[in-house]
Amino acid sequence: MPEMTVSTTELKELIQDAMRAQNEKITGQFNVIDCKLDLITQRLDRLNGKVAEHEKIINERSVVVSDYICHAKEAVETEKRIRVLEDQQLSNRTMKRLIVTSIGLTGSLIAIGFTLFQFFVMK
Repeated sequence: MPEMTVSTTELKELIQDAMRAQNEKITGQFNVIDCKLDLITQRLDRLNGKVAEHEKIINERSVVVSDYICHAKEAVETEKRIRVLEDQQLSNRTMKRLIVTSIGLTGSLIAIGFTLFQFFVMK
């Protein structure tokens, strides 16, 4: 087996070249990682902006929903009041018709009574 003779200076240079190449490779990998991290940060910034917009929309809509719930409760109460008023109005109409009908019937009976009285008594 042939003996390899390499001087210490050559060995040092080889090791330094290998380390330099390894450092360049690591630096390149870190640059790629930094670039990807920047892209991720930009994406997260955009997403955070969208999340903030969505939270704003959700908050606005929750106010509208709570207003609707409040108005819906008021509408139920108003509907109950309207139903009571409609029932009263119906009762009043019925009473008016009853009074008018009874007055008309009473008048008719009086007229029939006078007619019979004149027919039988005045003869």
